[in-house]
Amino acid sequence: MRTILQGKAFLIGLLLAAGVLMAQGPARADTIPAIIAADNHFAFYVGNATGSDLTYIGRNMYGDDNGEVYNWQQAITFSGVTVQPGQYLYVAAWDDGAPHMWVGEFTLPDGTKLYSNTSDWVFKVGSGANPGPNGDLDYDTVKQDIATGVWGTPQVQADFQDAIWSGGIDTFDANTLAKYVWHDSFDESASDGYYAIFRTAAPVTHAPVPPTVLLLGSGLVGLGLLRRKWSLKK
Repeated sequence: MRTILQGKAFLIGLLLAAGVLMAQGPARADTIPAIIAADNHFAFYVGNATGSDLTYIGRNMYGDDNGEVYNWQQAITFSGVTVQPGQYLYVAAWDDGAPHMWVGEFTLPDGTKLYSNTSDWVFKVGSGANPGPNGDLDYDTVKQDIATGVWGTPQVQADFQDAIWSGGIDTFDANTLAKYVWHDSFDESASDGYYAIFRTAAPVTHAPVPPTVLLLGSGLVGLGLLRRKWSLKK
């Protein structure tokens, strides 16, 4: 009799898990619009917590060999950034000289806004050299920086409307809740000559529950129901 009960419990578990999986559907990517600016440069990425699947999205404008000055005050709009379940947003920023900052606004899949600030982001100081206005960060070095070391909490932020950059960044709504952020000081910084990497403190899209976990949990539920039924009969 116990063997029959266990078999029924397993069958119920499979049926429950199948129902949950069908309702949940396959893991899918989401699209996140973004607006980012930096004093003076940034590179935008998405990837998992270790950076093993890091994807480069883009950066702000370059200078050129003729000495034309890039417009760092022009925010860059990314209309559709594809983010896989469980991935984070990364902004690497570097400067030509103090003051330093970056600022960003992101629209999450549920329609809520994620802003640059000191509470929703963490940081690391990169190990590679500051590439200046015309260079790019080395992709493999950025991946290695993400994979190693400890993330810290950014220490300074300033309101978009009140900081020294007030009125100087295009594209953002004047009433945005985005903050100007840097990891230690808007002036002299430990990342001078290098770059700072900022990452969302949590994934911006959640990974689905693995099917094996659903099967195990549903099987236990089914076994519990049958044991209760058997106890009532006794």
